Amino acid sequence: MTFRWCDTRCVRKWWLAKSNVLHTPSVKLSLSCSRMGPFWGQLVPENKAFYSGRWEPSLSGKAFSVVNPATGEHLGLVPACSKNEWKSSFDARNEVLSGVSALEWYAEEAKRVFGLYIPSLSSHSRRQLIAQQPIGVVGVITPWNFPLSMVTRKVGAALASGCSVIIKPAEDTPLTSLAITYLGIEKAGIPPGVLNVITAAVDDNGAEEIGNVLCTHPIVRLIGFTGSTEVGTMLYAKAANYGKRVLLEMGGNAPFIIFDSANIEKAVTGAVGCKFRCSGQTCISANRIFVHDEIHDVFVNKLTEAVSRLHMGNGANPNTNLGPVINEKALTKIEKLVNLAVEHGAHPLIGGHSRLKGKNSFGFDYSNGYFYPATVLSNCHTKMACMEEEVFGPVASVCRCVS
Repeated sequence: MTFRWCDTRCVRKWWLAKSNVLHTPSVKLSLSCSRMGPFWGQLVPENKAFYSGRWEPSLSGKAFSVVNPATGEHLGLVPACSKNEWKSSFDARNEVLSGVSALEWYAEEAKRVFGLYIPSLSSHSRRQLIAQQPIGVVGVITPWNFPLSMVTRKVGAALASGCSVIIKPAEDTPLTSLAITYLGIEKAGIPPGVLNVITAAVDDNGAEEIGNVLCTHPIVRLIGFTGSTEVGTMLYAKAANYGKRVLLEMGGNAPFIIFDSANIEKAVTGAVGCKFRCSGQTCISANRIFVHDEIHDVFVNKLTEAVSRLHMGNGANPNTNLGPVINEKALTKIEKLVNLAVEHGAHPLIGGHSRLKGKNSFGFDYSNGYFYPATVLSNCHTKMACMEEEVFGPVASVCRCVS
């Protein structure tokens, strides 16, 4: 099949790659996983840690050589995570460090996967042994907002436990998963069949087909998913019919609460970091900001001032704090939520208008990308859609409260 992904900084720039991975997930790939699973699970912990330990430093470089593991075709270089998606260089670098630390942790934990001796309930003279064994093939479905760290956290745990893995990355960000899988196999020496990737195209139903196979195929014993609540719920229901174990990390709507006793300067710094990191596209982003009436006006003024200093543009520019949102659908949703809030009485103190156009102070042209301005909305109330739904964008919705 041919899949494509978009450089979100310029929607006219599309990248194309050909793969011999089937449109419907390859049964041969799953069978390869099942054949390698027992071998991988029988490796002594030191060997599993050895593989993980070699994988970690290979991830620490400044750029990934992206190779399609299905064909060996070189697709290009990806500077950290930034080129694959939309992050600033600061956020991309932090994600690489997070991904590396996850592999380091699991590599060490692989040395400590022991059984347990516990007292027998039937006899004080007997002890029972609980032996831990690999569950089998693990299907991993990862999101687009953290395409490296979400893979290493899930895959690192599976490999350390002796399980083989099938990774299905988000359609919008396939490069990172392809790159780190290549590094794991070619640089760290993970045996073929232990670590596998199945990609889907952005503009068809391939992702749904892959999810269906992972949930129904008897070889896959556990599903690990991070993504929207809607998709996670569907996967949970589907997998439950086949008795599979499911690990879900779904969407959130986190509040950020500031009492009148708070240090306002620290509260502003914390709110900006929690809300605008990765352009607000994290599941733990501060989606609803509640501020006590006594300090509300001072806080909002300082927050607006701080947000006005954020620079949006090309993530490769070290002066950039905010990149674009992931795609047209996300941009349209943000515009809709902000417009609804304004219609119902919210006050846009900064931003709050349609997508950015023209050039910024560094000469970067917003016109062809998915850029929404950093926005602060005051006078919000709890029944507004921007307070009830996960915005997933650079929009801070502030609500005055008294208790």
